[in-house]
Amino acid sequence: MAKIFSVLLSSFLMTALSVKAQSNSIENVQKDLPMLRSILLPGEAIAATYKIGVSAQTNEVIVFKRNGDELLGAISTSYLKKDFNRDGITDLAVVTENAPGSLSIGVSLFGERSLKIFLGREDGTFQPIAESKNAVLKGDEGGLMGDPFLGVSLNARGSLVVEHYGGSRMRWEIKQTFQFRNDGMYLVGETRETFDSVNGDSKIIDMNFLNHTQIIRTTKNDKTKIRRQKMNDLPLVSLSNLKPLRE
Repeated sequence: MAKIFSVLLSSFLMTALSVKAQSNSIENVQKDLPMLRSILLPGEAIAATYKIGVSAQTNEVIVFKRNGDELLGAISTSYLKKDFNRDGITDLAVVTENAPGSLSIGVSLFGERSLKIFLGREDGTFQPIAESKNAVLKGDEGGLMGDPFLGVSLNARGSLVVEHYGGSRMRWEIKQTFQFRNDGMYLVGETRETFDSVNGDSKIIDMNFLNHTQIIRTTKNDKTKIRRQKMNDLPLVSLSNLKPLRE
């Protein structure tokens, strides 16, 4: 199986989609298949070699090779539709997962994940404008809590939110918020929380990169302290230049 993955035309073909998203029923996913096919299987030659289908059990959208239904990619986790650049045309945020790679001590069960943004065009096609391999953790990076990726969603302002949760006794949660601004997707907010699941102590750092402020809420022995701080006035970080989440 590893040899098959290594000779694929590109890592983009080594992707599949599954849907953890809240509102994506299997009926909605079936309706979205032509749209998803256009970005996962671009071009007639590629579409003739590969096919795409939906699992009735999990709502997963998976890419197969046509001869023998051979799975070409591991499972990704989420996608959503939104007019990010407000031009009246639906855009896409898609999380894909590459096939797991071989390790010297065995085979990894989880592949590298990427968050990709596609802007819709008037002719129904999609233009890729941003991608990050640092925006979504792998399925084995959540500690004892399992897969840390909770999915992608939209907040009340229509911004893209990516959430993670993991740890053991010391739990952690990371929520990053992205907006389309000028020419691309940028990180505009980030909330990081650590929580002791035994004694209840916690620390929440809520950062707003638009007004360069952060609010730190610390709870210890059932007493909470809140302080507001000014952050350095730095340019916004684009999705494509995002640093790893767990440095």
